[in-house]
Amino acid sequence: LKDIIYKSNVCIVKSKTSKFSTITDRLEEKNLIVYNDTELNYYGINRNKIVTKYQKYIDDNKAYYGGEEDGFFGFCEKALTKDEIIKVVEEIIECLKK
Repeated sequence: LKDIIYKSNVCIVKSKTSKFSTITDRLEEKNLIVYNDTELNYYGINRNKIVTKYQKYIDDNKAYYGGEEDGFFGFCEKALTKDEIIKVVEEIIECLKK
């Protein structure tokens, strides 16, 4: 995987495919964001902070989450534009710092 960057203890992967499991199965990160041009998923600790921040999207069926506190959160495909996805990556990193 050569499209990995680390920012504030978050591993960020820009995927060329929508099959994120092929990426997540190979990485053992405490905080992982995997995204492409149409969707984004977060896997890791403090998931509830992210769920709280994006509750409106969940209520509107544009996002989902699962697992325990160390679970996952994601936006449904095409719920966000490409530019919004880039913005949300940064927002999640900031949210996890608090």
